[in-house]
Parts: sequence; structure tokens; C-alpha cells
Amino acid sequence: MKHLVLCHTALLFLVGCLPGDSKQPSAASESNLLGTWELADISNLQFENTAAKSALNDQQDVLKGQILKNGLVRSFFSDGSYTELTGESLNTGDKSGGKDLSEAASNGTKNNKYNYGQWKAIDNNTKLALIPQDGSGKETQAIRTLDQKFMVVHVANDQFSCDLKFRRTGKPLGNIEADPFHMANNQWRVTPKQAETDEQLRARLRNHIQHYIALLEASLEREQNVVSPKYSPSIIQIYNGGIGIREKEAWDEAFMHCFYNQQDAQKGVDLYTKVLDKGLSLGAGTGDWVKDDANLLRMILTELQ
Repeated sequence: MKHLVLCHTALLFLVGCLPGDSKQPSAASESNLLGTWELADISNLQFENTAAKSALNDQQDVLKGQILKNGLVRSFFSDGSYTELTGESLNTGDKSGGKDLSEAASNGTKNNKYNYGQWKAIDNNTKLALIPQDGSGKETQAIRTLDQKFMVVHVANDQFSCDLKFRRTGKPLGNIEADPFHMANNQWRVTPKQAETDEQLRARLRNHIQHYIALLEASLEREQNVVSPKYSPSIIQIYNGGIGIREKEAWDEAFMHCFYNQQDAQKGVDLYTKVLDKGLSLGAGTGDWVKDDANLLRMILTELQ
């Protein structure tokens, strides 16, 4: 292994329409919304369509369990942008216990979903307005509750209604473009409409690596004990003090589908492995594997310029 060493329909509706108590949201809810929120629970699920009721009411627990297992995360930024990601259930790297992300190889598939656009709190901060970049139209969700730790929003359409409870997993960073889920670090997720040139493939790979740098460094700024690649499908292998490439059978399908086709995806992999073959090294390092791995990724980024 090459590495661098320090010397169902309702289901689709629910994950596509992101979030009880009766407590009213605070007046400062727009600023309270900033940061990253992960779906924690689904409640009060009601199917409006008669056919859906008979077919799915008995499967509510299964549907909710699958959605919660796959995961859903939203991030809101002070520039008015937001991103929304679904992932796959997997383990995480526990920094305090000395584990590394080789124990958290992602099981992502092409079903991983990325949405982004503009957001705003409206109607005296009692509703959340989302305007997706894909032109699918403005969506408004009632804010049931909102504080520093949890948020509950009510989703309703002609298919179903429910309350989605989110748990805050990341406070806003000082520099929003340093956030791993900001649009600036997720351009690699947008599949191109045609085959890309070598330079375009390099840019896509660089942006992906920048996302991983942000993922590591954000955990340091937020003083988090866990670094999770749950929403970051990749071929990159993160070790406790090293960067490599996963075994081919562990490559995330969702990452490969970010390229126009399989040929372009393989070119991206080849660009990455070519840099790994150079055997880059930091020497002594800092003693903090998260910092060191971020620095190694920066070296790879430089080689890809």
C-alpha cells in the first residue's frame, strides 16, 4: 500500500427535504443557526397520500432508521450560503484514544447527495427559507425550537409531514471558508457535464484534498476529539501520522461518481498515487497526528499545482 509516513420514495423525499417541542425559537435565531447540524431524530411522521399511508405507515420505524443510519448534515454560513449532505453509517477516528481514520473507511455509495444554495431566517425568525442552487425552488420550513445544541424544524408537503431534530456538531469557524462543508471546499462533489481536461481534473482533486485539510483543521479549532469522514467519500487513507490510499475495494463509489466517467475517475486516482510515489515526508512532525496529516496533505496539494 502506498502511503506517506512521518520520518425507497418516502426515504428519498425525507432526505431531500431537510428539519417536538412547542418552545418558540429565540429572537437571535438567525445567528444561532450558524454552524453544522446533523440529523438526530425524526418525529410526528405523517403520510398525506392515501396510497403512501397504507403502504408505508407500518414501515415508519424502518424508514426513519435507514435515514438516521445514512446520516444527514446541514451547514449554515454567515455569507448566506448553506450546504446539505447525506452520508453512510460508519465508524469515526477518535483522536483522544489514539485511533486513526484507517478504522473509519467510508462505505459511501453513489446515493450520497450534495445540495447547496442560499438560506435565510424569515417571519421574525420563525421560519427557515432554503433556496437550492439547482433551481428546484424555495423551500420554507417552520422552526419549532432552536438553541445552542438542538434545532427542530417542521417539514410539510403533499406527500408527508414530520419534525426533524438536528444536533449541532460544529460551531461556526472564524473563517467560514476554512469549514470543510463550505461550498468553497466542496466543488469536487459537483459532477461535470462533460469529460475534463488534465488541469480540470487536477483542480477537482486539489479541491477534494483541501476539503480533507479543512476536515482535520476544523476539528482542532473546535477542540473536537473525533474526526469523522462520514460525509467525505474518498480514496484518501488517513493514518495516525501518515497519508495514503485505500485498498481499491474500499474506494468510495460516491467519490468516483463525482467525476464525469470512470476514465476520468481513474485519471484522478493516478494523479494522487503519482504524488504518493514521491515519498514526501515531514521529518519529525509536530507530535499531533491531526496537524501532521493536514501538513502532509498540504505538501500533496503543492505537488498538484
